[in-house]
Amino acid sequence: ADTARIEEFHFTIFDNPYLSERGKKEFIDKIADDPEEYRVRVLGESRGMFELVYPNFGREKHCCPAFPIPSDWCNYLVFDPGYVNPFSLFLTVPHPDSVYSGHVFVFGECYGRRMDARTYSEMLRSKVMGTNFRAFLIDNHGSRKTEANGKTMYQQYEEEFKRVGIASFETGHGFLPIGF
Repeated sequence: ADTARIEEFHFTIFDNPYLSERGKKEFIDKIADDPEEYRVRVLGESRGMFELVYPNFGREKHCCPAFPIPSDWCNYLVFDPGYVNPFSLFLTVPHPDSVYSGHVFVFGECYGRRMDARTYSEMLRSKVMGTNFRAFLIDNHGSRKTEANGKTMYQQYEEEFKRVGIASFETGHGFLPIGF
């Protein structure tokens, strides 16, 4: 059977046979003071590479090899219900006596694209089964939005977490609001 393939072709301004060498040089000189434009328009790099949410993020600085989370560390689920794209981040905080005290580690995430509370909660359940959470934190602003059904996002997710059996030690099926 014929399977779909995706291929990438990379071109630079130097590969353009329709521009004269003089035209290429004039264009390059015109944008020489803008390194980002040069990389995109001359070297053919994707502009998306420059539109990072966290431009200071670096794997060398912010990542570490996977390791088993000690049982005396506290796990938290930080939740942003969004409008239709809910997102959860799973964090663990080392015990105060640990050599890692003062650090926070991300050990997972769950992103739902175009999902309601019911669908997302079911997906999240499969990712968090067996994880003991100290508390669930929720974006205070987003959680107060009221849907057409008359319930806030907070209420909807609390009901769905209860329905699918997702609970934390401190907040049960509910959340601690954080933010504005």
